[in-house]
Amino acid sequence: MIRRPIAVVVARFPLVTETFVVREIEELERQGQPAVIVPLFREHPSVVDPAALPWIERALFTPRMSVAIARSTLRTLLRQPRALLRILSWILTHTILHPRTMVRSIALVPKACHLASVLMSEQIAHLHAHRADDAATVARMISVLSGIPFSLTVHGSDVYVDRSLLRAKMREPVFIRSVSHFNRQLLETLYPAETEGKIEVVRTGITIPGGARGTSPAPSSDEEGGRGRPPSIISVGALEPRKGFLFLIDACRLLAEEGVRFRCEILGDGPMHGAIRRAVIKGGLGDRVRFHGAVPPGGVAEAVAAADIFALPSVIAADRSMDGLPVALLEAMSLGKPVVASAISGMPEVVADNVSGLLVDPGNPRTLANALRRLIADPALRERLGNGAYETAVRAFDLRACTAIFLRLIDRHRPAADPATVDALRPLTSDDAEYGLRRVRRSADSIVYELSRSNGNGNREVILKQHLSRAGESRPAGARAAEEFDLLQRLAPHFALTRNLGIPAPLQLDAPAGTLMMSRAPGVPLTKLIRDARDGTAGDAEALRSGARAAGAWLHRFQQIESADGTEALDAIATTAIEDARGAGYRRIEGRIRSLQSTLREHGVTAVTHHGDFWPGNVFVAGDSVQVIDFEGVGLSLPAHDVAYFFLHVSLYFRWRNETWLNDVRDCFFAGYAGAIDPAELELCRLATALQLAKRRATFPTVERFVRNRVVWKELSR
Repeated sequence: MIRRPIAVVVARFPLVTETFVVREIEELERQGQPAVIVPLFREHPSVVDPAALPWIERALFTPRMSVAIARSTLRTLLRQPRALLRILSWILTHTILHPRTMVRSIALVPKACHLASVLMSEQIAHLHAHRADDAATVARMISVLSGIPFSLTVHGSDVYVDRSLLRAKMREPVFIRSVSHFNRQLLETLYPAETEGKIEVVRTGITIPGGARGTSPAPSSDEEGGRGRPPSIISVGALEPRKGFLFLIDACRLLAEEGVRFRCEILGDGPMHGAIRRAVIKGGLGDRVRFHGAVPPGGVAEAVAAADIFALPSVIAADRSMDGLPVALLEAMSLGKPVVASAISGMPEVVADNVSGLLVDPGNPRTLANALRRLIADPALRERLGNGAYETAVRAFDLRACTAIFLRLIDRHRPAADPATVDALRPLTSDDAEYGLRRVRRSADSIVYELSRSNGNGNREVILKQHLSRAGESRPAGARAAEEFDLLQRLAPHFALTRNLGIPAPLQLDAPAGTLMMSRAPGVPLTKLIRDARDGTAGDAEALRSGARAAGAWLHRFQQIESADGTEALDAIATTAIEDARGAGYRRIEGRIRSLQSTLREHGVTAVTHHGDFWPGNVFVAGDSVQVIDFEGVGLSLPAHDVAYFFLHVSLYFRWRNETWLNDVRDCFFAGYAGAIDPAELELCRLATALQLAKRRATFPTVERFVRNRVVWKELSR
């Protein structure tokens, strides 16, 4: 099966509380479903899950407003006024009594217009919103504007609190995934017509730890006369009213008054941090209750594994918010911990009372204290309930199994890949692996398929490039494919010893079909970093600086592969530039070109390995690493040739800005390049490249032609 890509829309990313979303997306990709994460807002938390770091680079972040977003909104208004009116009417009709929701939703319309355009260009086949909050609001807008089908997952408070837009959110999706039967029954009761036949219960999957699971830690002596380590209670979650931590503190106070020995660890942070600390002090529990703040998921797992009892004292808050089926509870069960949980929402579906844990009345400190006392006093009971919890987790919440069920739902509703594309891919994708089609890019010379290849154990990103035959061409497609494949093989040893500089690895060649397979360059194109830095934040600017330095270092390394006398290359550049100047109507600079050519001939020039299409779109950046693609134009030319070509394309992105940004990128590039460029050589190549752009301007649309003319005029007037 060839799966087309999906976009997973989330409200905020990265958040440590949303780690389960990252795990699920990773598993989707492992099972052959390519995905892109689309956050509405970028967070900068103090603690970030290491698993989220690669996805931060790949995520489709957008600012609250930018020139690109404004342009997309105006384009939507001109081309799709009825669709835009439908969206605004939907918001106003359903939020008239909820002004805060109305303002927040209308403010998201421009972002939705922009994302609809971007996701269509990315060839996304399906949208999935995690939570029925702003993520689902924007997913619905994008679906209306783009025609891309969407679905959503409902978790907990996203359907318990603000229901102003919920009815329409239930009506539009092709399917609704509920993590609990409780949520399904609630929604089917509230919106029977809208949800009929749509809701499927698919649990949130978790990674089941391998090896021996953690039951109650063995007692050990301590400073208190060798009485043994006091049993430990642990609770994990955001410090919010619905988590019920104040009732846990009250239960701890009752246990302390009864002389029960214990300690309590609370992991998490939030708005109630101060109130909970004051309750601890008031109850005289400073030596028994400890706070650890926000902890990375790995640290949470270690802390839970070392504890004796997991407590989740959830309640229904004043605003009707409550937990749905917290991942922290499921992960504690997967570690074989006896759990105490409130009998609300989806918890009774998971925790069978006295089988896999103990259920208590929500908001009742006395019943919570009684349950904790039972477990503290009875190690055998802890062992039995811990075993039951582990068996439940293995049976119902294994990440692979849950994700496979979710993927079957997506497959059922996602539009099929184009038959012609499937036929084109079949010769090189006929093995037992699953292939996901991320993107197809077409040009006059080739079709490039970006694929995700999964064999069930791992995932690999690959590129399948199909060279096309054209009438009157000097070389057939098969010969061009073989030449590119051989070139990659010859270049590979020159980058083998460099940790962060590389090229795609050649994997497979089918010369008769004119196709070759290579590894996909990791990271994102430098063009994306340029746009993000231009329109975004200081953090984006630093990412661009790092990428520019890496691009300079890569080009310097590449140019060391081969060298020769550069007189022939110099004359070829000058001759072509003069012809282009005459053809484009810039005859007045012909004298400058001849003068530079003469000066360089006198000094002597060296030709080096020349990429031929070294522009930011072919430079892929992942942290401080860079790979460059597209080597069809490789040959020998002056060192400044690729440099000038690179900076002309960079200047196109800053055409309406002052020179500050361009100079910043130039300085960083040359800091990485660490090689000398003759100013006269750079001047000649800059003119030649600008004239080459002027020659091609007639092939661009009117607005783009105007922009490029402006850049050419600036370059030739300097």
